[in-house]
Amino acid sequence: MDTSAVKNLFKRNFGHTPTHVVGAPGRLEVLGNHTDYNEGLVLSVAVDKYVSIAASPRPDGKIELVSAAFPQREIFWISDLKHNPAAPWADYVKGVLVQLRKRGVHFSGFSAAIHSTIPVGAGMSSSAALEVASAVVVRQLLPY
Repeated sequence: MDTSAVKNLFKRNFGHTPTHVVGAPGRLEVLGNHTDYNEGLVLSVAVDKYVSIAASPRPDGKIELVSAAFPQREIFWISDLKHNPAAPWADYVKGVLVQLRKRGVHFSGFSAAIHSTIPVGAGMSSSAALEVASAVVVRQLLPY
């Protein structure tokens, strides 16, 4: 996984080097596509395409997200994890934060840049990789 693109995206948008960089691979389902959520068996394989997140903590209780794939940044308070129709891509990160909070994980603000080499809409689970990378980066920033 090459992290230079996400580190550069972070530095361009936030003016400093990120404290953490994580990544999650895309995947393909070889057998059993769409049976996993029906309690069936699935044979998946990871691919050599990734969603990478570079992040640093911030003290003001805000979360600021930028993405290489979308022009508009998303800024919100940790206490206000609501859907923003102007930035639906950020809902994947917000959904992970909501689930972590439901499980008693306390987190503070952070700035994050997201870069992906997984083709969107190609059936390679880019959204799932974004969710996994989101959970991992929160754990790196604020160990729980």
